[in-house]
Amino acid sequence: MVAGLRHLVSIRQPALAQTFTPTARDVAQYAKATNPSRGYGWAAQTEPFDRAVMRHLRSNSIPQTAQMMAAQTGLSAPLLEQIIALRIFVQQHQYDRAVDGNKPALRKHVLALAPQVQGHELGTLLLAEVIDAIGDEQGSDVDALVGAAPDKARLATLVAPIIGGKSAYAHAAALAAPAAIPVLIRWAQSGDIDGADKMALYDWLASPAALERIEAGQRDDFSIRFLRKALSTLLHHGLDQEALAWLDAMGPTVRERVLSLTAVLANQATIGGIEVNFGEDDASAEVIAEAAIDANGKEVAVTTPKPQPKPKPTDPFASDTGALRLDLAEAYLMADRAQDTHRMLDGLVDLAALRAQFDCLMAKADAKPENCGIKPNTMPKEGALARLLLIDAALNHKGEDPYLIAEFMAGERSPDGQFAGAQLTCRVFSPDQFPGLCQTALHLGYNAPEEEASAFSEPSPTEQAEVARALSLTVPDYAERRTRLLAAMPPRPALPPGWQTGKRETAVATAPDYHEQSIVPALTKAPARANPKGLARLPAGFMPVRAERQGTTAIAVSVSQTLDPVGEVSPFTPSPRNQDATHESYHLTKPTYKSSHSPDTNPTSFSLRGYK
Repeated sequence: MVAGLRHLVSIRQPALAQTFTPTARDVAQYAKATNPSRGYGWAAQTEPFDRAVMRHLRSNSIPQTAQMMAAQTGLSAPLLEQIIALRIFVQQHQYDRAVDGNKPALRKHVLALAPQVQGHELGTLLLAEVIDAIGDEQGSDVDALVGAAPDKARLATLVAPIIGGKSAYAHAAALAAPAAIPVLIRWAQSGDIDGADKMALYDWLASPAALERIEAGQRDDFSIRFLRKALSTLLHHGLDQEALAWLDAMGPTVRERVLSLTAVLANQATIGGIEVNFGEDDASAEVIAEAAIDANGKEVAVTTPKPQPKPKPTDPFASDTGALRLDLAEAYLMADRAQDTHRMLDGLVDLAALRAQFDCLMAKADAKPENCGIKPNTMPKEGALARLLLIDAALNHKGEDPYLIAEFMAGERSPDGQFAGAQLTCRVFSPDQFPGLCQTALHLGYNAPEEEASAFSEPSPTEQAEVARALSLTVPDYAERRTRLLAAMPPRPALPPGWQTGKRETAVATAPDYHEQSIVPALTKAPARANPKGLARLPAGFMPVRAERQGTTAIAVSVSQTLDPVGEVSPFTPSPRNQDATHESYHLTKPTYKSSHSPDTNPTSFSLRGYK
């Protein structure tokens, strides 16, 4: 019977692939869904269309539905019938061979309809979303979909986030030139642009010449948002002095608004007649009336609700502005401007109180937050907490042993990758005493921007050429900006061993340059443990910690006062790329003691003493 089913599937899927036509079952399943399936970056304009199609199909065929909706959408019934059928087909077969095995042919079939919707906004967006769902999108699809539309800038701005990727944004920006700022804003926020290009782009977008393109009533709020993003981008790529110079050059009122956690800023602006959102929800909030159709096929008025302000985060550093101020605090500290460091943190955190709470928690393994004066949900998250502890150590605890902070960072989470933060880590943790922490921080801080930009795929030479061409057309003095910013970046350190491949290097034991003496049995406090029953005796000097037996196989974990005289066991040195997974595999818990350490202590080495 199974073989018979496989035979039926093998026949049915090629038949579907040849016609790209949904079956009656596909249509029924689509119609009965509560909500339409929506892809990331899809346009707000198309959702009312999808809902209307679903309602109609519950009692009508696809041709009937197309006939009912043709007049209101402005698309012919035959064309609309093809678009509806394609959207249903791709959604229902997106993850099987009917689509996955025929992507080039299906994409070609969809793009063949593009000339029929040329300049029609809703029709173009509907086809763009089908291309995105197929998963074989290319930058040239933007050219095919937008074509010779009368308002190429608007249509390219709407299509680019749907298709997505460096190439798509590059083609959209080139099409929209010289009115490409709306596309550039979305591109800068998308993550589909590399570090140097992103810096050059924000350098332009935050300039007075670019901000003048925004309508006067909305310009002030948007300029504050651009300045924040530009500062954050510069800091993230190590241009600390550039960022601090920008901030120092701002007028007092502008600087106060840039650094304010309470300033209410508009999230939308009109640029060249195109409404653009600034933030995570980057799809245009405008809903075209022709796309809003009720269940009877009648046009209905649609009003776009104003975005509601997000709840204020309990942790001030969880907000974009709080995170920026923490970045700036580190940059000021590394520039030896301690007073400005305190100014960045004023009103956000009391460093002395935070350190006292941290010391209280670390003093005992069973310490409870309420017993350390910590109210619920008031402690900064691990990454921000580690960075604040480092700032406090550099400002207020010079010369003191930072081991407890190292232990916290190794067992919980290291600071987020930033250039100034990496330098601060090495200032607090001497490379001689804590080589692992300093080296890892330098790599994360100096390479995080490149890894972030190429997290999914390295840009091909064709993509790089497309991006360079688009930015040359749309960003004044692009090449000069990019060259200047790249030259200002600090040199990158050599990669630690294992980072080239992402795999942990094999740990090799090295003999110390001093003679270690074993702790005499009378001082070990722990009684000698009996050898596990039923197992061969361990060699002299080895103490069993845990032993398990299954059938004829036995595994034991032991420590040795001979090989490990001071009780410091280093089972692994995790690669930062896979640190979380490595920690999980060992299930290490917080130690119940306050340890002294030797000068070569590395925070990725854990003592088993005191572990239960």
